[in-house]
Amino acid sequence: MKFIHLSDICIGNPIESGRRWDKDRSTELLDSLRNLLAKAEEDGVDLVMITGGLFAHIPAIEELEAVNDLFRAHSGIYIVIIAGKTDIVAGSSPVRSFEWSSNVRYVLEPSVQRIVLDKIGTEIFAASCCSVLEAKVNTIKEKPPILPFRDLQEGEGEETETVLVERLKNAEPKKFSEAAEAYPDSEEIRIAMLCPDDELEAERAFTGSEFSYVAFGGKSGQKEIIKDMAYCPGTFEPEDSRDTGEHGAMEGEIYEETGRLEHIEFLPLAGLSYVTLNIKISPKTTAEELISSVRKELIKRGEKNIYRLRLTGSRAPEEDLKLDSIKETFRINEVIDETVPEYDYVELFKEHPQDMIGFYISSIVNRKKEMSQIEKKAMFYGLEALLKTSDNED
Repeated sequence: MKFIHLSDICIGNPIESGRRWDKDRSTELLDSLRNLLAKAEEDGVDLVMITGGLFAHIPAIEELEAVNDLFRAHSGIYIVIIAGKTDIVAGSSPVRSFEWSSNVRYVLEPSVQRIVLDKIGTEIFAASCCSVLEAKVNTIKEKPPILPFRDLQEGEGEETETVLVERLKNAEPKKFSEAAEAYPDSEEIRIAMLCPDDELEAERAFTGSEFSYVAFGGKSGQKEIIKDMAYCPGTFEPEDSRDTGEHGAMEGEIYEETGRLEHIEFLPLAGLSYVTLNIKISPKTTAEELISSVRKELIKRGEKNIYRLRLTGSRAPEEDLKLDSIKETFRINEVIDETVPEYDYVELFKEHPQDMIGFYISSIVNRKKEMSQIEKKAMFYGLEALLKTSDNED
C-alpha cells in the first residue's frame, strides 16, 4: 500500500496580503495540491493523508468545491483529512455540512474515528485537534456519505462508544493505542493520524506499538519521530519569509504481508520557497551591473520564489543601487542594504584640509581597521552628512 502524507497546505494563506502577487498565491496553492495528486496518480499511490491545515481560514463554498473537484478527479485514491489546531471549523463553517467526494473523509471531531478502507486492506484511527468546545456544540448528527469507505459493522456500536469515541486530548495519544488494541486479530494495515501538542509524549505512546505508520501534523518542520514508523512532513508550503528550506510531503510504502513500513522518503513538492539571497558588491559595481546579475540569479533560482535580498560590501558613494525595476518583475518582499560607501580619503582630505570634513577624516582614518561594522557604518553616515552639508553651503 503506497501513501503520501502531507500537512498544512493552508489554502488562502493571507501572509502575502498587500503584495503585488498576493492574489496569485491561492491559485498557486491549489496548483501545488493538483501537482501532488498528479504525482500520487503517477506513482500508484493508494492513500493521501492530510494531517491538518487544509485551509488557512474559514473556506467559502467556492473554495471547498474547487478542492473537492481536485479530489474527485482522483477518485481512485483515498483521501483522509483531519482538522488541525489552526483549522477553523466552527458551526458557521461550511466545512461541517459540505458533502465531499466519495473517496474523501474529513475528520472534524476530537474523538478517535475508525475508518476502514477495504480495497487497500487498511484501517485508520484519526482524531482532529479542533476546539473541544466547538466540536461539542457543533457535532454533526448525520455523517456525510463516505462511500466506498465501510462503516463500522452492526453490533460494534457499544464497543465503539466506549473505546473509540473517547475525546482525544493532545497530550494523551495513548487513546490511539487503546483503540487499536480493540482489534487484535485484524490483519489490516493500521495507521494513526493526529497533531500532538507534546511530541515526546506521543513518541513514548507509539514506540513499540503495532501501528504500521503514525502520521503526525504540526508546523515544527519535517522530521522523523520514530524510525520506520512515525513522521511529520512539516508545512507543505512555506508560510512566511522565516520559513525557508525545502517543503513537501512524505511518500511511503507499507507491505501488506508484514504490515510494516518498508520505504519512506521526503518529496520536495512545494511550488515555491522563501529565499534569502546575499549579494556582495564592490566600489566598481555599477547599478546596471547589479541589476543584471541579480536578474540572472533570480531567473536561475525560480521566478515564483519570494526573495529577501541582502546587499553587503562597499559601493561607490555616487552610485545609486536601488532595485526598483527588478521589484516590478520579481517577487521581492524585502531589500536590506548593508553596503557602505568607499571614499577616497586622500583626495577628500586634499579638498578639505582645514574644515570639519578634514578634521573628521583625520580623527577616524587611523582607527578604521579597528572599528566594528556598526562603528564603520556610523563613520560613513557621519561623513556623508558632513559632505551633504558642505554641498548645500556651496
